[in-house]
Amino acid sequence: MLILAVPIEVNWWAVVSARFGIPLLRPFCVMLDQPAFSTAECSSGDPWLRLAPAGLAVNHQPSNPIRDSANDSPTEVDRLTLALIQKFEELTMIHQFTEQLRIDVDRDTICRDLIEPLRHCIAAVTVAIELYDDPSVTIAASLVQTGKPRDAVSLRLLADTAVAVCGDRVAIVNELLLAGEVTKRLLVIPIVRGNIRFGRMIAIGDNAAEEFGTIEADLMRSTSMMLAVHLANQRQYIELRQTLEGVLVSFVSALDAKDRYTCGHSARVAELAVAIAEGLCISAGEHETIRKSALLHDIGKIGINDSVLRKPGALTDAEFEVIKLHPVIGYNILKAIGPFANLLPGVLHHHEAWDGTGYPHGLAGHAIPRIAQILAVADSFDAMTSDRPYRDGMPLDRVLSIFKQGLGQQWAPDVGQVLVTHIESMFNMVRRAH
Repeated sequence: MLILAVPIEVNWWAVVSARFGIPLLRPFCVMLDQPAFSTAECSSGDPWLRLAPAGLAVNHQPSNPIRDSANDSPTEVDRLTLALIQKFEELTMIHQFTEQLRIDVDRDTICRDLIEPLRHCIAAVTVAIELYDDPSVTIAASLVQTGKPRDAVSLRLLADTAVAVCGDRVAIVNELLLAGEVTKRLLVIPIVRGNIRFGRMIAIGDNAAEEFGTIEADLMRSTSMMLAVHLANQRQYIELRQTLEGVLVSFVSALDAKDRYTCGHSARVAELAVAIAEGLCISAGEHETIRKSALLHDIGKIGINDSVLRKPGALTDAEFEVIKLHPVIGYNILKAIGPFANLLPGVLHHHEAWDGTGYPHGLAGHAIPRIAQILAVADSFDAMTSDRPYRDGMPLDRVLSIFKQGLGQQWAPDVGQVLVTHIESMFNMVRRAH
């Protein structure tokens, strides 16, 4: 009876590697249904047995533990051991690959992380992954490879020829003559999920090495299936992200159409907010959230009556109370859209004041979400410097004076200071956007 035991801490690992001439990734033991013995009980001169752990049983003949000394041909145990070692290496590679899969990592990077360990596992000279273009999510075709480099044209020609000879499911060609070049080993596996063909994996072997066979084909097919599942999930993620971006743009367009005098305001606030975030050394990963929240910060004005929103003169107290509803209206519009949840604090609180005199909730100081602190500065700056039907934009020195006076009262001190420090570049940014 042959049993694969659990991994153990032993020091005969290098012996197996040296005996069979292959690298091992983890130790394991092969057990036969014979009485066990310990290292202390083993007096054999063979290092295989001398380093065998207690509990490892073998069909022991003192002069011939694994192989016949007079005939060094592989035994069944040798063949099984090699097969188990190879399978273990394959499983380890697949496990490591699955741990690296992330939906937000571009597909070329994912493929580069895969092909180098795969090349070593199948002993190939070159391994490449050709990914087809995907117009539905606007991703261009690409080719990544490792090992001995080959130009894209010849690589595709080799793959196309192999597929023409063997079919497009699994193409194994071990002697291919093409344009005077003998390529002895060629393996092509499609990357397919359902009816979507994402691309193909291509392996080229050394002319002097052993032929590709089912072992190499099975490993490449397993990895291609995992890659196809990941690419299908990533495709859905990109489609969802593009859909949400389309919804966001539609909201902004609807708001711009409602009030032509503030058309472009949201886009300018978004650009200013990201610039301020950079000045505050906020991580680049948060910039997209800040940008989107800025684009939607005034979306609640869609629910404000046109007679108030488009009034060319100063607002009455009652009309101003109506305008003050727009952060809550915007919050209520967006709160049902799950992926927009991280945008809500900026939308709801961008009119809060550092001293607690703002609206809608009268938050003060650090109780105001950081994203809302940034939007408050960007929004105020664009409003002051932009023309309105009833007034021209304020001169820059006047704006600078207002912001200096309002630091720590109207606006967060550190956020407002970034704008004050870079006010000329911020002003130029707004001017270019008009």
